[in-house]
Amino acid sequence: MSYRLRPAKKLAEIQFGFKKDSENLLKTFAKKESHSFEIFSEIWKEKHFSLVYKYTKNFNEISRQTQLFLFEAKKLFIYAPNIYIKTGAFYLLYGLYYKQPLMENIKIRLTQNELKLLKTYINEMKNSSETHPMYIFSKLINDQAFDFVFTQLPLIPKQEPILKLFDIASNDTFREDIESKVMDQMKELIENEGIAEIGRDYRNAMKEYFESSGEKNIMMFDTDIQKELEGVFMEKVIEGNCEKNDSLGKIREELKKKAAGMFKTK
Repeated sequence: MSYRLRPAKKLAEIQFGFKKDSENLLKTFAKKESHSFEIFSEIWKEKHFSLVYKYTKNFNEISRQTQLFLFEAKKLFIYAPNIYIKTGAFYLLYGLYYKQPLMENIKIRLTQNELKLLKTYINEMKNSSETHPMYIFSKLINDQAFDFVFTQLPLIPKQEPILKLFDIASNDTFREDIESKVMDQMKELIENEGIAEIGRDYRNAMKEYFESSGEKNIMMFDTDIQKELEGVFMEKVIEGNCEKNDSLGKIREELKKKAAGMFKTK
């Protein structure tokens, strides 16, 4: 199968949109705190997931996108933050497999470690007497929906541009939730009155030390940390409104630079 017919950039855009929609679907399902497939099906219909292939034009596009969709659903299952998200991701994988409009369905690729994770989950559902996941797993096995493999992708030439789209090692799922949590924690820190008080006490103590010792060559935290944090926070709020795809890694790097700039030699 050739991946040169559609640029990797376009596939990445499709992958990103699908990931966002899938995360919203799973978060809605998780709020029900249920393992019922009927509830998942209702949410699937409400979110119009049946239209996932609506704008796909030909077999090659369907084939490539299906591989991406199945991969993303599997990744959401592997990195699920709670058991309800994991069940929802498993149902999503099931739904996508049977929804693909192909004469011969593309199978769900499972490495040995991924199969172990899936079996662990099914055993947990069995111990909890949750019959829906067990039935779906049995149906997938019976229909030979899984392709037990050594690698995430078939070993074919000219696949370099799309390799990064199938990165199972890094967890980039529910990234906006993580960033939102970081921003909330930062806001709480800024609003903590103790931060301003600590800053004042520190500056007063250092001033007394310099006056009494005459020491000049010493590293000093010479700024208002609360105002600096407020500045960083507002920058991130503005950037977040302009660019929703900003990464947590970039936030951390900018915070490090800000922190480094707070120190200077007297």
